[in-house]
Amino acid sequence: FSEPEDAWLRNGPELCWDRERYLLQIRLIRRCGELVERRLQAGASYRWLMRARADVLWHRFLSSEAEILAEGGGGALLLPWVPMMQWQAVTDMFAVGPTQLMLPYFKVYDFVLDPRNWPSYDFPTGDKVWQRLWAHECNYPELILVRYLAEHEVPVRYSRRNCFVRLRRCGHAPLEKHCDTPQFGPNGGVVDDLRHWRHQHLQ
Repeated sequence: FSEPEDAWLRNGPELCWDRERYLLQIRLIRRCGELVERRLQAGASYRWLMRARADVLWHRFLSSEAEILAEGGGGALLLPWVPMMQWQAVTDMFAVGPTQLMLPYFKVYDFVLDPRNWPSYDFPTGDKVWQRLWAHECNYPELILVRYLAEHEVPVRYSRRNCFVRLRRCGHAPLEKHCDTPQFGPNGGVVDDLRHWRHQHLQ
């Protein structure tokens, strides 16, 4: 680990996740950004940039520029919909958007490691919903990403047409089942599709 990484691992805000794993994930995001920046400096031009984690299964994805634009991707980052009980998680599984919006996305690593930003994403009492359900009082990676994107005024939209699930070790089914085709109620809302998630996580 570099000196700034080691300082964050030892002294940074508490995290409701494995600190080293989280650091390696956001480091990979930064590496993607560095590769893109080198290409741009060499004269390349991109209308869209996309980044996906290597440990996710692709279930549904917007397959054309027209579909991305129809979902609002022309003026915002499109992130996959992920159920996290009563709040929608902004995860690092996947993002697609115009170059000018993806470049800041790649720099969440710098935000996290800078000690000047630590008070900004240190939630001393935890998220109220999660605290009530899980009795945790620490910082969630999803909420850190939300804070970073908000502070840098990066607009975000969820898309139910982008759906990914995390892979688990060999021989085990993917963790979530929320990518199954949703059922819609008479008012157009999605009928509860979190039952499998609740069953697995609320034991």
